[in-house]
Formats: sequence, structure tokens, C-alpha cells
Amino acid sequence: MKGKYAIAGINKDGWMVLRDEKNNEDVFLLNVYSLDTMQLPKLELVTHYAYLSSTPDDSDCYIVMVNIGIECCSISACKMGDKKFVTQQLDLQTAIASLISFGGNMYALRHHNFTLVHVELRGQSIEFEELVSDDPFEDKSIGKQNSFSRIMCYIGESCDGIILVVKYFFGVSDRYIPFENIRVFRADLSTKKWVEMETIGEHTIFLGSIGNLICIRSDNVNVKKNCIYFTERKDRKLYVFDMEDKSITVNLPCPNVTIRSHPLWIL
Repeated sequence: MKGKYAIAGINKDGWMVLRDEKNNEDVFLLNVYSLDTMQLPKLELVTHYAYLSSTPDDSDCYIVMVNIGIECCSISACKMGDKKFVTQQLDLQTAIASLISFGGNMYALRHHNFTLVHVELRGQSIEFEELVSDDPFEDKSIGKQNSFSRIMCYIGESCDGIILVVKYFFGVSDRYIPFENIRVFRADLSTKKWVEMETIGEHTIFLGSIGNLICIRSDNVNVKKNCIYFTERKDRKLYVFDMEDKSITVNLPCPNVTIRSHPLWIL
């Protein structure tokens, strides 16, 4: 298998969703450990990111693809063995920012608010069940209310269930990483609210590039507990946010690495 393939998404068991750079309709799964591949139905839309609800050997596994446009976006899904994707258009209010697989189910965070929804493929339709809809910043002191210019949100799973990390900036641009703060919340499904977490204890969080995160225990791992690790676009530095004292340390672990604007895998 030779050529250039863009990475749309990967799940924790090593199954990666790839699409051909020369033929966007060609979408398939690759296992990075065994190198096994599975062909998926053709998809005309360009995929910006994708997720699996479980491993492909699960009969209930389905693949979700998200296409992001200027004024709207679309979401496509299919179950393993299906002959085509089901596609649904979303407006700006219902657009999806990020997806996670948790407990064999798929969850998504809305793009323009903090609404957490359960995503499910039912026949020829994709349905959304609203689980958490409150604004975690409502009635909370976050300094000057209009001081931050942009926020970035990430969702993932931990021992506390589904968690939300919000990183927000102040000033005109985030080019020089002018952070104001980073805050962590967990989804309380009984009250449908985001509950702030002052600490993540013995855990460490790694933020991804498309709104996802990984939370691990720090036992016997060469990372700092109660900290959040992340990088920034077009930046080679590694940032570490300490939940205890709200400080940020900066490292440059790979000073000779060249940054690519569009990461590709060449197989």
C-alpha cells in the first residue's frame, strides 16, 4: 500500500480511519499494530475527523465522520458491513466540535456551546440526545467577563466519566499562547450540568488537536500528576499546566523536528 493518506481519527485499540489524499471517496480502516485493513463505503464529503464507537469486530460498531464547512457542517455514519454512509446536515447551532467513544457509545460536544449529546445511528437517521446543556461559566467568577477572545474545548473519558477541558485565551491572537486559564469539568448526567473539578488527583491529561483528550493515571509513568499536557498549532513546544498552582511550564523536547501544516502518513 503506497501513497499519501490523511489521518481522520484513531481509537484506543489501534484502529485508524484513513482517507486517500488523491481520492477523498476512498475511506478505510487500518490497524497500526497488525496492519490489517477494512474497506469502508465510499464517502463523497471530505472528512475532517472521524471516530469509531468500538472496535470493528463488534457488530454494533459504527464509524462517525464529520465534515466542517464555513456556514454549516455535516455528520456521516455507518455500521460495519453497511454499503453506504448515512449523512445528515447540521447548522451552526447543532454543529459538532468533537466526538468521543465511551462505554461503547458515541458522545459529541456542540461547536458553539457546551452541550453534550449522545450520538446514535438508527436505521437511515442519526439521532442526538441532549445530556448536558448548561454553561459551565454561568454565575462563576472567571476574572473579567470579556477578557478572553477565544476558547478551545476538549472532551474525553476518565475514572469520573466524561470530562470537559476548557482552555481560553485573551488578547488579539493566540499566536504567542497568552493563556488566561484552563479549567476541567465532569459531566453530571443526573443534573445535566458540568461540575468543575479543582484537581484531577493522580491523573494526567493530554490534549489532542481536534477537541479530544486522553486521561491516564500517573503511576509509574514519567509525567507529572494533576497536570495537563498540550501543544499548539505551528508550535514545537510542549506545555504543561499545573492544576494546583495554575502555572504553565514550557519545554522543547524535539528542537530539530520540522512542523508540517497538514500531517500526512506515507505508507
